[in-house]
Amino acid sequence: MGLHNNLKKSIRQSQSTLDFLIQQYQAMGFPTARIIQAWQECKQNQNNFHDTLIRIINEANSKTMNQQDLMKSNYQNQFLLQQKEQDDLKKATMLSLSDDAPDRLEDLEQLLKSKPGPSGLKNLGNTCFMNIMIQSFYNCVPFRNYVLSLQIPQVTTPGSLTLQKLQELFVTMQYGLRNWVSPQHFLEALSKFKPNTLLVQGQQNDYNELQVAFLDSIEAALKELVDEQQVKKFIDMFYGQSQDKLAYMNGDQEVNVLSDSTFGSITIDAKDKDLERGLRNSHQLVIDDYETEQGVKTTAKIQQNIKKAPQLMSFYINRVFYDPKQKTIAKNNQSLAFPQQINLNMFTANNILSQENNQKIQEYNQNEQEIIQDLQAYGEQEDELEQGFDNLIKLFKRSGGRMDNYMKFDDDVQIVDDNPKSSGLVQTNVMIENLEKYKKTFLLRRQILRKQLEQIQEQKKKILATNQNTYQLTAVLMHDGSAQSGHYYCYVLDKQNPGKWLKCNDRQVTQVEFTQVYMDAQGSNRYSANASGLIYELLNWFEEPQLKQLQPIQIQFLQKDEESLKTKIDQAKVLARKGNIQAKLSQQLLVQYKYQSEIVQRVEVFSRFDAYISEFPKGTKPFIIERVIQNEFEEMKNKLNYPQQWQNYIQNLQNQGKLVDQSEEQEYKQRYQIYLRLNNHLSNLEKSLILNLQIENFQDAIKQYDQCVTTFQKYDNRLAQAFYILFNAIVLRGCCFCDIMVQKENKDVVKVIKQINFTANESQNINPIIKKQIKQNIVYTVDLIEARKQYFNFGKTQQDQQSGIISSGLLPEALVPPTQDKDISQFLIKFQKFVDSMKPWIMMTKQIVSTGQLIDNQKRLDMEYQYYFQ
Repeated sequence: MGLHNNLKKSIRQSQSTLDFLIQQYQAMGFPTARIIQAWQECKQNQNNFHDTLIRIINEANSKTMNQQDLMKSNYQNQFLLQQKEQDDLKKATMLSLSDDAPDRLEDLEQLLKSKPGPSGLKNLGNTCFMNIMIQSFYNCVPFRNYVLSLQIPQVTTPGSLTLQKLQELFVTMQYGLRNWVSPQHFLEALSKFKPNTLLVQGQQNDYNELQVAFLDSIEAALKELVDEQQVKKFIDMFYGQSQDKLAYMNGDQEVNVLSDSTFGSITIDAKDKDLERGLRNSHQLVIDDYETEQGVKTTAKIQQNIKKAPQLMSFYINRVFYDPKQKTIAKNNQSLAFPQQINLNMFTANNILSQENNQKIQEYNQNEQEIIQDLQAYGEQEDELEQGFDNLIKLFKRSGGRMDNYMKFDDDVQIVDDNPKSSGLVQTNVMIENLEKYKKTFLLRRQILRKQLEQIQEQKKKILATNQNTYQLTAVLMHDGSAQSGHYYCYVLDKQNPGKWLKCNDRQVTQVEFTQVYMDAQGSNRYSANASGLIYELLNWFEEPQLKQLQPIQIQFLQKDEESLKTKIDQAKVLARKGNIQAKLSQQLLVQYKYQSEIVQRVEVFSRFDAYISEFPKGTKPFIIERVIQNEFEEMKNKLNYPQQWQNYIQNLQNQGKLVDQSEEQEYKQRYQIYLRLNNHLSNLEKSLILNLQIENFQDAIKQYDQCVTTFQKYDNRLAQAFYILFNAIVLRGCCFCDIMVQKENKDVVKVIKQINFTANESQNINPIIKKQIKQNIVYTVDLIEARKQYFNFGKTQQDQQSGIISSGLLPEALVPPTQDKDISQFLIKFQKFVDSMKPWIMMTKQIVSTGQLIDNQKRLDMEYQYYFQ
């Protein structure tokens, strides 16, 4: 309970409070005598009442329970309480993780402050009552400065960690870039330090209970610093001293017992309708069944006066009562009047104000409330009133005196004149003139009222000029809902802009005027929304300027937080480009070939991987992703906070959603290995493959190209098909060679004919229709040399078989996977020349295969004629 054994965190309990407790706990089955006994033992401290009552009941029950049962019961109660707290905190934490670090760019842009100002607080899941406590205490500049100036040791204890996280929260709220911040880390540290502090309930009275627990925890954490001066400074801020006088009759003799106690807040009953009236009514507390030390029950009165007020006065407005008809607790939505300034001298043990001045202060307060109510009738904002008149005047100017048609202006207002021909209509120019007069009158009246309000407040200041107990209203805590549930938000005085207030509704912080604050606090906006607490700060004390110099460790934390936020914004910008990146990755690669021949193009594919991979859409993404990402970087680098972190942003993009899935990556890797194998072996062929076909090397050539077709079929069908056409064309050209050899009387013609015949019969790479063409060509050649038919037998001999075996030394059956590709540009130049030299026979091959018809010898000779003399 802090440093004080007799500490009472909330005083000023009225008779209705005890009545409420009796009715509520009776309904739950507790005996009336035990309820009154607990009320006495807790010294009328409602915050300790429940625990005291449970202890009394347990002590009574222990007489009928054995020790083992009692320990078991206490253990179960403690376990359930801790389990509930852990579950609630876990729930709140999980809710916070859902959008604590939003990824969407629009969310992060909203998170950034457009101008300097206070930050909102994220609701961690039914923690709005925690948020208004943090906001109201943060808005207390002396307390904020106090927290930020604390020297917290490097050795981390649960208490010092709590203070450190509170420092970090205040630093981020004051100097950070965020429109709203998350209190999660502070609340987690607070919960670990004081496990029973944060029970997420959301009931109407949770704020007061949380404030008590919060102050207890901060005080206990300060004790760990072993700095009595700092602890005393904190106590002076939030705790006051009261003098309690207990009076009762003991027979014919009046007994008076004086005692001092410490309080942290004052409870006001909403049914008193006025803050000052509630304070006066709470001076005395009547207990009908007070039990004296002799065990005699009598009526007792407790007179309570403030001996020393804290620098921050916290008033808790009790709106909860027991409804006997509904047999449940309910909320009193009665409006409660309160002044912007209050003087506590009339409520202190030694009132230094004269009776005359007290009466004047009360009259000024009453007049102040009347003027505020009049101002409410003119609207919340002066500019809204003026804008309303301007809109109406604009309407009449637009209509030109004609109101017989449906009209619309400014998107929201629609007007239809039901009786446009009525003789009672006012002319437009007259109406405009009257509206201008009304506007001036209304604005003037509002200005007069505001002037009167300022004069009253100035008169109050003069009376209280020498008084040290004048307090300024700095926060109005709001609750919207029922006794069982609802939502908390608050209004705090904007100390950077005199006369303005800030509405703090979790993340949202907006500037308003006091008239709106007061109207909302009275339930003018919503019946169930009204003031739940009021915070006043000692005049002059609350005007302390905020710290201008942070500690180095706080500056370091702030820089780290800003870097984290800017990094998230960068990541969001990159994530926002995901669709654009995916669209580019889905586009087909456009490949331009250097060579026109289809056969050469097929070889050219293996000189450039982009040309090869473009044929496999599934493997294209992994190939072009680097290029696409590099292009994106060039477009975005000037828009990023940290362009040097680009690779990390891309990795985050990959983690958020794969740009390339596993099957695409696998396809890419497999295709790249095939490309490397064929690229490297085409490079090797440059030295060995015959690219200048002659009669002398013809037999070796057909062996080489036949083997190429067989080898390439294992890796790339299209490359194998190109060499298949070329191989068939080479064999057809061999027939031409035979005709030329006959003309030249070259006796090796028979050997060449046998090789062609053997290849046509044995090779799997000769098209069947080409085989027929070859047979036709050979018959023609045999007729030319007028040889004997048996000499040109097409059957095989053992010698033919041995001489026709294809060499396997040119290419291995399985190509060894290389590590990098090679330049085959020179090979392509030579290969192009060779393909050009083979054009007639390539054309013959394609024609025969496509038509399925043989070319007669005369036409064939015409196509080959020009090559006879090469």
